[in-house]
Amino acid sequence: SMRDLSLIMCYDHSYLSELRQKYEKRKDTTLHFVGYDHDMETAISHKTRILRKIFVDKKDPVQVARETDHTPDAVGKHC
Repeated sequence: SMRDLSLIMCYDHSYLSELRQKYEKRKDTTLHFVGYDHDMETAISHKTRILRKIFVDKKDPVQVARETDHTPDAVGKHC
């Protein structure tokens, strides 16, 4: 978890969260961790990210499937 990482690295949890968010935005990806997988804290859920790519960014579901490491059928289930 991000809290475990902050203890191991001796960095504040909020600082590491900020770095993670910047990295995800820069790389247009999602790093999976406990908060993300359980949809806790400030994490954007998996479904939310997929729906945003399809409906807000107007991306093709097949492209979204590639970007999120899903099958097109799995992406379709989120819609």
